[in-house]
Amino acid sequence: MNWAEKIGSYMTNGWGLIKRFICKDHTPKGQVVTNNYTYNFNDTNIDTFVQSSDALYEANKTNYSLEAQATALERVEDVNKKLFHELSERNPEGIKEFKDPAIQEALFKIQKYYALSGDPILCDILTDILVERVFNINRDTTQISLTEAIDILPKLTSSQLKIVTLAWLLKTESFKVCKSYLDIIDYFERILCPLAEEITANANYYNEYSQLEYLRCFLWRSNTSTPIENNILEACRSYFSREFMLEEIKNLVSRYSYHAKFDELFTTSIFDSQKLQLKTPYEEMLAKIIEGLEISREEGHEIRSLFRNFKFMSNQHLEAHLTSKLPNYYKVSDIASHLSTLELTNVGIVIAQANYRRMNKK
Repeated sequence: MNWAEKIGSYMTNGWGLIKRFICKDHTPKGQVVTNNYTYNFNDTNIDTFVQSSDALYEANKTNYSLEAQATALERVEDVNKKLFHELSERNPEGIKEFKDPAIQEALFKIQKYYALSGDPILCDILTDILVERVFNINRDTTQISLTEAIDILPKLTSSQLKIVTLAWLLKTESFKVCKSYLDIIDYFERILCPLAEEITANANYYNEYSQLEYLRCFLWRSNTSTPIENNILEACRSYFSREFMLEEIKNLVSRYSYHAKFDELFTTSIFDSQKLQLKTPYEEMLAKIIEGLEISREEGHEIRSLFRNFKFMSNQHLEAHLTSKLPNYYKVSDIASHLSTLELTNVGIVIAQANYRRMNKK
């Protein structure tokens, strides 16, 4: 290389270094620059947050006609305000997580999906999922499922959303929140039966299952269906006892020291006022109550044995009983029978939980 080529090489490399320095983004962390303005995601003020979120949408949006653009921008501002209020209530510090490009990408997606649909229910659920995503800073299965749910939710119809939600609510764990027999009846009357009635109003609702599998909300599990009564009895067995061993209870109470705690362990039977039943619906809860009452190990074992020896209702008797109490129980049972052949995916669970939180806010 001669001297002229060397000088040219130094000039080229030097200009490259200068260019890289000039073009480097020196914007403070947590801020985004667009349209020559700097917007701050570190500030917890609503006006600043909404302005920053609006700017993010403006930088990435599709160009529409003037009228369509005005509609889209109005919806985007609505979702930005709703998101800020949700974050303020549930995770104020989470606002600072919006400096993360993955969070900004998720924010733009919910803005875009709501701008296109204008569906207020979709807006509520998408913002809820994004708030949950902000909580999950570790890259794990939950975080990935939350991210995927943002893309899948807008593809669900209203009926499909209800089916996914009902599938989650019919799981055994959901019945364990019921602290009494009356809670179970209320759970059906207030939540399960209305959902089932709305789903079955669509005569072709069976066809929704294959679409929900395609959208990765369900996985096929088995050709054999499982009655809903199995889940209810597993979660709340003592509420549906057919026979109560009153004399045996009295003998145990007279022999051991927990007679003073009798009222905390036993209550009058739902079906026969002359008999008794344990207050707790399932054995794991009974074990926690026994531990909390500081009952000895031997006495605790006797009480748990009593629980195991109760004679419980059969599925057929429980179905007949609930049908007599709940006119629309058969609709829940019919849907549950079909859903028991499917298994909710993590994405399906995320969507169902978010919708259930929305329903509980009404």
